[in-house]
Amino acid sequence: MIKTLHYKDLVWHDLENPTPGEISNIIAEYSLPKEVSEEMLSPTPKQRVVEFPNCVYIVMHFPELRNPKNREHRKEIDFILGKKFMITVHYDNIHPIDTLKNSITDDFTIETKGADYNAGHIFHKLIKDLYHNLLHDVEVIKHALDSAENEIFKGHEKKMVVALSKVHRDILRFKNAIAPHREAIVSLFTIIRSFFGDTYEYFIHDMSSELQRVERRMQSNKDLLEELRDTNDSLLSSKQNEAIKGLTMMAFITFPLTLTAAIFSMDTKYMPIVGMQHDFWIIIGIMGFIGLACMAFLSYKKWL
Repeated sequence: MIKTLHYKDLVWHDLENPTPGEISNIIAEYSLPKEVSEEMLSPTPKQRVVEFPNCVYIVMHFPELRNPKNREHRKEIDFILGKKFMITVHYDNIHPIDTLKNSITDDFTIETKGADYNAGHIFHKLIKDLYHNLLHDVEVIKHALDSAENEIFKGHEKKMVVALSKVHRDILRFKNAIAPHREAIVSLFTIIRSFFGDTYEYFIHDMSSELQRVERRMQSNKDLLEELRDTNDSLLSSKQNEAIKGLTMMAFITFPLTLTAAIFSMDTKYMPIVGMQHDFWIIIGIMGFIGLACMAFLSYKKWL
């Protein structure tokens, strides 16, 4: 599906889940290189920024954590920028693109810093919106960490091991998808600036600032996650140590009692105490005395 929008003398063609015929029509209309048409028809595993005589071709991947059907956990967007046109190609519904398309009306304005309008200004606006939308995922992860923190100090350390591992998985997926953007921004400084002119340098710096903002916020989440995992592991280890300590003390106390009972149950011709009046209670008394003595020893050593 192709949706075409006009803003002043600029044209934006958004191709969402396009057919090969739709791509061929766009390629023919703007005389785009054959390499671009081949890239648009299939997923591109790596981000790219390539300059051609009449356009700049850009491939970027954005994290997507909340869609279980997306096994790659990222969305690809292809951008083709000409002087006065922009083409976007994507095979998933992308909210910031829909929002920007709906906002382009007669009173819509784009920041140009006094330069003549070109497609790079729409690209700048869209990239900023895409980065801003990523902050939602950052906040979702932050909320999950805050919830995990509360659960940890409620005594649910064992349950939080799995929860924190899932958050860690999401952070890794996010960072793996967003990390190549730094390289793409570096490429934009040389390629797009030469294509649109030196006045476009401000917009590249602005996009870089938005990317750094997202990275800082996610790094803050990662630091918090590491602190929570250390705290959770310490509390869980402490609980396990207490349990082992209790079992060890029980074994220490019950072993002499078991040994005493075993001695008096031996089938021998002569057994002291056994056969005397009240022998049962005497043996129980001996065992009780031994148990109390063991507990007194543990208390003296401050192991209780």
